[in-house]
Order: sequence, then structure tokens, then C-alpha cells
Amino acid sequence: MRTAIFLKTLHVKEILNGYAEMLKHALIGDADQWEFLRSINDLSALFNEEVIIKSLNLKNSVVQEDPLEKGKRKILNFGHTAGHALEGYLLSKLPIDHGHAVALGMVVEAYISMRKNLLSKIEFEEIEKAILDWFPIYALQNTDIGPILELLKNDKKNHSGKIQCCLLRRIGECEYDQPVEEHEFKDGFLHLMNRNLNLN
Repeated sequence: MRTAIFLKTLHVKEILNGYAEMLKHALIGDADQWEFLRSINDLSALFNEEVIIKSLNLKNSVVQEDPLEKGKRKILNFGHTAGHALEGYLLSKLPIDHGHAVALGMVVEAYISMRKNLLSKIEFEEIEKAILDWFPIYALQNTDIGPILELLKNDKKNHSGKIQCCLLRRIGECEYDQPVEEHEFKDGFLHLMNRNLNLN
């Protein structure tokens, strides 16, 4: 009950930032939690302490297993490679909340997962719909894609000049240190851009 009272004092954008993290935790580690989170139609459903604790435990179990981020803990970066690039690019143009950027980054990286035949088309479409229902796409132009791709090259997860990120094998299962070519990220961002055009 105390948690619900506290959360009610937060601005809705902060609730959405937290929701994005909860969606990420579910996508990388708990399909059942994902089913619950994607089905909500009111953010107040997130004010349940059991739901919050389950999400925290998902993250904590990963951190405890790999405290120095040498392996599995890297899956907590799902959505962040594309999300950080988008966030950095938009910083001086149209500021975007971190959670919102990561949410859109998860769509891009789930799309790449599908194109690499790791994630099924059905699961990708489920992920995309659930995220875009709450996190609208920022309008992108063809001229925006190049600068965003340049920012990808500075990501901390890169190795030997190769872009690496986390990809989904299925909902609830994530692989880390997956090499992704620049053109694959380009396809992902173009998909996001075209998806926005189709929604308008």
C-alpha cells in the first residue's frame, strides 16, 4: 500500500520510464511476467508491490549471477544499444526520456532478432505492439539515420570495432555479445521510421 501511495506522486513519464525497464526485464527473463505487463491498459496496474518485486528480483538474479558484468549480466543492456544512439541523437533536437528511448531501442533490437531468424515474426509483432501502445515513435527522416548509426560506434559493448548488442531468441530468453552489422541496425531504424509513417 505504501508503494502505491508513493508511485501516485510521480509524473506519468516517470511511471513509463519504470514500465520500460519492467518490460525489458520480462523480455530477457520471464515470459509469464511479460504476458501480464503487455496486457495492462492502465498504468496503475504497476502499483502492485508483487509486480514490482518480481521485476526487481529478475534484475537482481542476473546481477548476483554475474556481479562484474563479464557475461550474463550484459543482457540487462537489451534495447540500450539502439536506445542510447537514438537518445544521444535526439538530445539536442527533441529530448526523449531514457526509458522511452530504450523502449524504442527494444523494438529495433527485437526487429533485428527477427531478421536474424532468432525471434519469430509473431513474437516480434507482439513485442512491437505492446511497446508502441505506450511509447510513440519519434518522427525520423532518412537524413537522421546516418548520424544515429555513427553514435552506435561509440557503444560500450562494442568489441574490436564491431557493434555488439543483445538479441532475443524468444520472449524470456536473451543472448548477449551478438555481432550486428551497421546495415542491420539501419534496417531496424528504417523499420521504425516507416512504422511511424504507417501509423499517421
